Amino acid sequence: MQGTNQAHVMRRGLRWLGVGVTAVVLTASAAMSAAAERGEVWDIIRQLENGPPAVSPLPTDVQLKYHHLEKQMFIHFTVNNFTGQEWGDGNEDPNVFAPTSQNFCQQWVRVAKENGFKVISLTAKHHDGFCLWPSPHTDHSVKSTKWADGKGDILREFSDACNKQGIGINYYLSPWDRHDKRYGTEAYNDYFTDQLVELMTEYGPVAGFWFDGAFGGSKDSRNMSPFDWPGYYKVIRRYAPAAFIEMMGPDVGGVGNEAGVGREENWCFESSPYKTPSRVRRGKLPVAYIGHTYDKGAAAGVVAGGQPSYKAVELLRYMPREANTSILRGWFWRRGPRSQPKSPQQLRDLHFASIGRGCTMMLNLSPDKTGRFPEDQVAALKQLTDEIDTIFAVNLAEGATITADKSWGDADPRFSAEKALDGRQATYWAGQDQEVTATLTLDLGKKKSVNVFELREPVQMGQRVGAHRMEYLDDSGKWSALHASKTIGYRRQIRFPAVTAQKFRLVIEDGRTTPLISGIGLYWNPYDKRTNPKDYIPSKTETGTREEGAI
Repeated sequence: MQGTNQAHVMRRGLRWLGVGVTAVVLTASAAMSAAAERGEVWDIIRQLENGPPAVSPLPTDVQLKYHHLEKQMFIHFTVNNFTGQEWGDGNEDPNVFAPTSQNFCQQWVRVAKENGFKVISLTAKHHDGFCLWPSPHTDHSVKSTKWADGKGDILREFSDACNKQGIGINYYLSPWDRHDKRYGTEAYNDYFTDQLVELMTEYGPVAGFWFDGAFGGSKDSRNMSPFDWPGYYKVIRRYAPAAFIEMMGPDVGGVGNEAGVGREENWCFESSPYKTPSRVRRGKLPVAYIGHTYDKGAAAGVVAGGQPSYKAVELLRYMPREANTSILRGWFWRRGPRSQPKSPQQLRDLHFASIGRGCTMMLNLSPDKTGRFPEDQVAALKQLTDEIDTIFAVNLAEGATITADKSWGDADPRFSAEKALDGRQATYWAGQDQEVTATLTLDLGKKKSVNVFELREPVQMGQRVGAHRMEYLDDSGKWSALHASKTIGYRRQIRFPAVTAQKFRLVIEDGRTTPLISGIGLYWNPYDKRTNPKDYIPSKTETGTREEGAI
């Protein structure tokens, strides 16, 4: 790790309910010691002396670790798998829940591990209110079924299997409950909190929580429950301070659809806090004061903080995105064509529309009535894994000569163009101070056929690039565009019509501040046969779910 006699360690992001970024000064030896304990990912959370400064908002420790997950498995399993419904109404006889296989949780975890998933999110309770564990706070659970003579506990089997295989545990506990009569009252918040404590203390250690934003339609008389979001977060922070809280949480946000499609322009920022569907703001609004008004009329309306000459504005916080969707046309397995897995082409599209846009892919599989994943889902997932592994197995840019028209400082070797090709997130090329444009040119040494490129920013130093394009030098000696886009962020992977060339270049056209690039890759994708692969389009993808309309 490159170091200096003194290093500024930038606090990783805005604390939840905090008001800014705290700068902490450590000696180099202390910083290096701390980094060594936490591994290479954390080596990079240092602003090197005379190097480019970090730019807020910055990711927290939890958010940066979340980025590095890159994908999670989602599992939807409840009474709906036996009734054929997407949303249970809460009136189902618990005895309909009757999986016939043994040790099916072990199959779930094995499939996840074999396909590179580091975390699994399981529906401990969906909107129907049925609990997969024998909670003492309700009878609407596995203890009221004939399955396992009422002594079964899926969360126990699931957590044991995850812990044995080293897979992180993430729970989905639906705030909306169509069964419990307490829903819509303060007593329900107490009930929900009690169940959170159960999961955190008895079925962990918990790596994350996924909170749904659905709360019913306009015809549901109990659809506006004032969920105690700050209280829920407090429980999780108390028992698992390193756990991420996603979707309706302070750490990770959704992409706004259930097709698994990230935004083309994906700035991982959000004002803090923001309104939830239940019309509740999550905590006190942090503000900053900027800009002299000079105008008496304008100044009269600016009284926040007793600073009449400045305007109060909401602070931004860093917010990674998760892109969730199902391998099926719905979240829950049901007999018939709706439970046929997506095609290989659709699943590849899904990868490039989620991970390829800097999001974490959250892919749902759903057990059938045996409790196991059907073989067609397992086979489809394995094919996706093998294909993506093949596409990104060989970086055709490795060993290339790379040059930059602008670099940080007086040819500072710590931030040279070569750092964009060294395969480490801990190092990066830096552009010129106060400049937002630059060009990085790669000479592969000989012509190679390419139809995928990958770009990465060291987001621990702040997301920066706002517009860029990739080009190649064609046979006529002209630079021709491969693709033009906006943000890069944690990771950007783009498919384009195949070209054969020796020289490629990244042209950074705009951004928030000095650009930093930690990775450039060129790859060959043998699977997409279309001349010009289209991006995965949510409006043309039937998910079969009802969640989007409810959020």
